[in-house]
Amino acid sequence: MEKFFIGVDGGGTKTQFALCCEDGKVLSQIKLGCSNPVNVGVKHCVDILQEGISSLLLKLPSKANCTAYAGIAGVASGNYKAEIAALMPENEKLKLFVGSDIVNALNVAFGFEDGLAVIGGTGSACFVRKLNEYYRVGGGGWRLDRGGSGYAIAVRALDKVLRASDGRGAPTCLSAIVAEKYGVFPENLSKIYELSVEEISSFAKYVFEGYESGDEICASVLDETADYIAELVITGFRVSSLQSGCAALIGGLFKSGPLFSMLSAKLPDCKFFVADYPAVLGAVLEAVRLDGAKAKKEFAKNFINTF
Repeated sequence: MEKFFIGVDGGGTKTQFALCCEDGKVLSQIKLGCSNPVNVGVKHCVDILQEGISSLLLKLPSKANCTAYAGIAGVASGNYKAEIAALMPENEKLKLFVGSDIVNALNVAFGFEDGLAVIGGTGSACFVRKLNEYYRVGGGGWRLDRGGSGYAIAVRALDKVLRASDGRGAPTCLSAIVAEKYGVFPENLSKIYELSVEEISSFAKYVFEGYESGDEICASVLDETADYIAELVITGFRVSSLQSGCAALIGGLFKSGPLFSMLSAKLPDCKFFVADYPAVLGAVLEAVRLDGAKAKKEFAKNFINTF
């Protein structure tokens, strides 16, 4: 009987689901909202997982079974893994494993080999795998982390606008954007506090645009972000004693260019590369491994071509 696999990559903004057959070809996929239990709570996380997985299971042949791995941001904190697994309803068609998105990131960048990866999206963290031991640096979430993420970039940028408005800081092109979207600071600060984490994080794109137009304040925000990420990388290599000198960059923050070049300049002895494959592929690969199967040679290629 043919085997089927589901991968889930849950983050602070979206949760991506993919169903594929044993050769890696994607049969169905769905994208839902945030599932990070730190942000939305365990019940909402379970509701998202149940909705997405149930939708994909409907695509299976009537007697088929499926193995799924749900790698969710925030699950490595507290007792979330056990709580989520306990609340997920049993399904005779499904063998479900719940774990951290650490696995998704490292699998998509390095297969099942050792390696170091930095995630830069709504949140940020550095993950290391060495000899089946996992290490995390950062990843405290939007309340604690002060850099390396879309949310942190946005908050730092909004602070720069506030500083420009009261005379503490230099002018920036971001002030006009804030005025258009939310109103002039400081009179309209209350509108910022009405925004969700995801809505605030989305402001980071204007910092990248400002950098490209030569705005010095935007450049300083991204340089501070690169300093924060460099610290994650240095610490990740140190605490794990990993000697590879190679680091994968995963997430939307690294697709536009500046942070990659800044990090390469700050850490010239480290070879950075952007892992362009979707993180949900790493989750599917983990489902294959946990099933005891072996991914076929063309598995990843077939997945990408049909995703």
